[in-house]
Amino acid sequence: MNPIPSIQALDAYAGHRTGLAPHYLTLWSLAIGLGAKRVFEFGRGESTTVLLDALRHTQGHLISISTDGFSSSDNHWCHLVGKSEELLPTITELGPFDLVLHDGSHAASILSSDLRWAIPQIKNGGLVLIHDTMHSYSGKEMRLGLAEALGCIHSADPSIVMSWMTLPFAFGLMVIQVFNGKHLPVTPTCMDKPSSPHHSELFWIDLAS
Repeated sequence: MNPIPSIQALDAYAGHRTGLAPHYLTLWSLAIGLGAKRVFEFGRGESTTVLLDALRHTQGHLISISTDGFSSSDNHWCHLVGKSEELLPTITELGPFDLVLHDGSHAASILSSDLRWAIPQIKNGGLVLIHDTMHSYSGKEMRLGLAEALGCIHSADPSIVMSWMTLPFAFGLMVIQVFNGKHLPVTPTCMDKPSSPHHSELFWIDLAS
């Protein structure tokens, strides 16, 4: 199956100008590029449609958590209904994940709790995306939650190493790459064939060294 969405779908993804919408193509491309098999999403919305479109091509599975009572009717999707701070402590483990998107609660304490649950379950080299980190009125709260979460994670397990950057538009989308020794690495698609004269091996930079 050709992993390129229809022109109509591309127009729909790019045509929005509010919220997370300007990042939809990035979100879709990351899921395809990582060959994502297991993705977790805090919140549910049009981003769910974008992720599911990508995961149908990678034969992956999406798990969403939100207070929206919309029921799942897709073989590639499981929707957990409720507040993350109430549901996640009852769940032992759903990962490891190739990709996590956080566009749920913007409260610092809840964001921190969500990330402290999710980041240790990211595959080696996998990604966490966090929306609204540069929002005019909720960005400061988001950054406080982020700082708390990253500090707690490093203190609890110094072997987890992270690098990050922020896409500085549409209220900011922070992209965190996670490196650790607990899970197998992500398996990106479209790698060079071993027989190719331009073949390059996949490797991870040890940021701790």
